Formats: sequence, C-alpha cells, structure tokens
Amino acid sequence: YHAIMDVDDLLFLTPPPDYLHLKCPICYEMLITDPYLVNCCGHHYCGKCITSLSKQACPLCKTTMFQSIVDKNHSRALSSLKVYCTKKEKGCMWEGELGKLMDHTSIDGDCEYVEVPCTRQCGVIMVRSLLKNHEESRCNKRPATCQYCNQYVSTWEDVTTKHYNQCPEVL
Repeated sequence: YHAIMDVDDLLFLTPPPDYLHLKCPICYEMLITDPYLVNCCGHHYCGKCITSLSKQACPLCKTTMFQSIVDKNHSRALSSLKVYCTKKEKGCMWEGELGKLMDHTSIDGDCEYVEVPCTRQCGVIMVRSLLKNHEESRCNKRPATCQYCNQYVSTWEDVTTKHYNQCPEVL
C-alpha cells in the first residue's frame, strides 16, 4: 500500500542543493539507501544499476575503466534533507527528515492520511484517520452478538446474514 518514494512527489522545506544527486541517472530511483559514487565523473548510481554496469562504460562520461564505492556521506546528506509529508495536501502537518518520511507514511507509521487496510481483513482500504470508526461501527468483520438470543457471537456479517435465519428467538 506504500509506493516507493518518487523524488518528484517530495515537498522540500528548502530546495536541495543542485550538486546533491537525488536519483539514479539510469533508473531514476531515489539514491537514499545505496548511492554508489563513481570515480570517473563523480556521479551517483543506485546499487542495482552500478552492478549491471560492471565491465561497461559509464553512461554519463563514457569512461570504460572506473571504480565505484558506496557513498555513505551522500546517503546521510539525502536522509537529513527537510521535507513535508507527501500527504500535506490532504492535511498532514508533519515535517521532518527525508530519512524518516518512509516510516511516517508506512502502514505501521503515524500519518493519519495514508491509506491502510482494515485490520479485520474485510478488504476495505481507507485513510488511517477514518479506520477506527470503520472497524468499530461499519466493518462487516467486526465482532457482534445476536441481539435476540445474546448467545451467538461471531462477525457482524455472520450474525446478520446467517444466524438470524436460524436463531430460535427470531423464529
């Protein structure tokens, strides 16, 4: 339910410096987790793309012999950039470091505007802020007791569609 973060969806508190490469020039994925620095032209590539380039020329400067290393400093610099939540337009007021944004907007995170699945596994997906009300009063899989016999306990769906047809107190 949480898409991979796209650089173009990010809202920076202040624009990042031009020299800070935000995405891989081959696949355009964010460079936050595994940026590799090449010694030929000083550009950064993601780990997946740098592995596929072994024994090939650098796509940007065309150098055939180059080395690459994981650039942890680049990763730290990207992680510390200040951003707004990607759900700001929906009303989320969170601001923080880019490195913490994925945790904030994950299914287990605390952003109230992220779509999450119902924990009762009814198949409904909705924004977190509305989920509690759904699970307590609207979900077909919420716990329910037969209002006639007060004996039968199951899901709301089961009690109202199956049990009521068999309940001795209704018949």
